Amino acid sequence: MVGYQKKSVAPKGKERRVEFTRFALGRNQKQTAGVLYAKESKNCDLAGGKLRCGIGRSPFSDAYGAEKAITDATGLTVFSYRSGLHNYKHRLGYTNGGGGLFLYNASSGAFEDILGGGSDVSTFLGISGKKEVLLFVYGDEGGFVYTRSGTLTQLFSRKVQAGCFYGERAFFFEYPFALNYSKALEPENFEIGVEEGGKVELPVLRGKVHSFAPLNGRLYCFGEQGGVRLTAEGSALEFEVEDLQLGVSGIFKGSVRVCGEYIFFLTKEGLWKFDGSKAQRAVENLQILPKAAQTCLSASAHGNYYLQYTEDGGETRSLVVDGKGENGYFSFVKTALSDCEGRGLFLENGYAYQVDGRGDLPQGESYFFDAECDFGCTEEKTVKSLSIQGRGKVAFTFVSERGEKSFEADLTDGEKQIPVKLKGKNFLLRIRLQAGGEIEKLGANVFCLAGS
Repeated sequence: MVGYQKKSVAPKGKERRVEFTRFALGRNQKQTAGVLYAKESKNCDLAGGKLRCGIGRSPFSDAYGAEKAITDATGLTVFSYRSGLHNYKHRLGYTNGGGGLFLYNASSGAFEDILGGGSDVSTFLGISGKKEVLLFVYGDEGGFVYTRSGTLTQLFSRKVQAGCFYGERAFFFEYPFALNYSKALEPENFEIGVEEGGKVELPVLRGKVHSFAPLNGRLYCFGEQGGVRLTAEGSALEFEVEDLQLGVSGIFKGSVRVCGEYIFFLTKEGLWKFDGSKAQRAVENLQILPKAAQTCLSASAHGNYYLQYTEDGGETRSLVVDGKGENGYFSFVKTALSDCEGRGLFLENGYAYQVDGRGDLPQGESYFFDAECDFGCTEEKTVKSLSIQGRGKVAFTFVSERGEKSFEADLTDGEKQIPVKLKGKNFLLRIRLQAGGEIEKLGANVFCLAGS
């Protein structure tokens, strides 16, 4: 008897080529063909539709005291002063919740408290007409000025809610609604008089002021209930004050920051950008759900706006937004994030670091992009291979109900073809970039069973 051999039957279906030429966050997005949407992503910059490594960090070393460990800091500051005709030196300092302002003293080799306690304070730098850099300090105990020689002078004894240096003058907002300004070129001189210092009453802000922000030749003053525009250049006799019609309220303290052509701020409804005329929503590709009534941390550096806030669920989130307010992504959390004259400084394990586009990530962090994908067919399928175009080194993991496969690719020589050969209906694609890695385009060859 001749044996019978069963003839194999090839599964019915069709080959499909799927290409992704853009990458985006999936929340609040209308799904578009050719776009791979992330279920979750962190530390990845998606500007221009490419998937690339976001901001990193590097040790901050450009100040005396930067090599010293710091504990219990709520904010960082850098006091710069002239050393010679054209050179400046810098001293690192920090504030804590107990009202101390600690500046590094090179002679003693330690941080020393120049205030002696009180409430939590904030700082800003000003420059006199003699090019002397002054450190201004303010909080519930009033307003102060500190000089290179170590002299601390109290300027105001009542609570000061906000302060800044703008147009050759120092400004302090004294509770409940007095906007004090110094003499031009003498930011430490608040004596009231013609062509001297002065005061503007702003009762419309109802004592809830917390931030100043200069933009396009105007000084803006913000509080919980809105803001005002102050024309504050030239003679004090020409100062003008105008109420702002922002259309939003409940601006969070600590979130107001100038970056590029906008003033950014956070409210319970989300992140906003203000161009001097109107406020509009920023980074609509992100879902931002902040907890009400909070104090944020923020900085502006390297053309980006950095914001750290608390989500409604209690999670601390760190956000990076481009200067146009069009693209943003979530980044690693930064302790005591501070804006220090164009630097974004923060603490890591007690030491000062700065945000750095060429820096690396803290230990335990990664550049990751996780996406759920059915490759255009909802039934059983086989992902046969993947093509990748970009640069640097990347790692991929495919996960389906049938199994999991991982591989790495070095894109130094250009496009790579990777065999996958994994079956399933629904896939989770996990992408991990190494420092400097970037993906411009992904393609997949998929065999979809008949009927899919």
